[in-house]
Amino acid sequence: MRTSGKQALTCWVGALTVAIAALYIFIGAPKSPDAAGEAIGRLLAHTGLASLACWMLARKSQPVWSWPKFIAIYALIFIVMAFVISERPAHAATPVACSRDDAFNRMMALNQFGMKLQNALPDPLKDPAGYEANYRQVIDFNTRLGAVGKTLAAEKYAEACASYDALAKQYKVNLAMQNVRPLAAEEKAAKNPSEKTCDLAESVKRSMWLTESFQHRADTKGLTRDDWQEFGKLTEPVGLLMQQDPTKACALIDNIAAKYGFKR
Repeated sequence: MRTSGKQALTCWVGALTVAIAALYIFIGAPKSPDAAGEAIGRLLAHTGLASLACWMLARKSQPVWSWPKFIAIYALIFIVMAFVISERPAHAATPVACSRDDAFNRMMALNQFGMKLQNALPDPLKDPAGYEANYRQVIDFNTRLGAVGKTLAAEKYAEACASYDALAKQYKVNLAMQNVRPLAAEEKAAKNPSEKTCDLAESVKRSMWLTESFQHRADTKGLTRDDWQEFGKLTEPVGLLMQQDPTKACALIDNIAAKYGFKR
């Protein structure tokens, strides 16, 4: 390897090491693995581009650049690039419009994922450690999903979509892969039957009310994990029924509510 290549590689590795150390010492560790990966990736690209630019200047120069000269010019290029990047105006994110259908479709997809989380819980008697490790995640997911339902019911669709997207990102949910029936199709089908006592929107409202009622009882009565598991098993078919037959979903919700003595 020619001298300029060795100089470029050494400066790249050295600058990257110093930059990562400075990031953790002066700014603090990133809050998540994703944030850490993004920060280190940016530093890797920044230091690498500065090294490449310096190497392109030095490779054909005669006489060959000394180490102090190469390092000084590399540092100058690095600083100029950092200044240009910092001065570049940030482009404000254009808010993505989110319709009523978009919000409900997200809710249904996440509800389906919540059912999958519930189904994946191991038997607490056969695998208490595995159940202990996962049941809190299931409760947290479903509680947060139910909380967004208030925003959805208030017809704040853009806010609801943002919350649903954040929840999906945290739990790595591919919404499209949940294969839920779109709200538009549900409402179109709802117009055909001559007798329809409960549509999708009503079944969603009842489901949110049931979950909130149980959450309130859990908070006030100190319910156990077994109580949550039983509730999860009872409500497990609700998500699928909402998509296939909202009337049956409402009937099941009402039966579960009667079992617990909840009244709307």
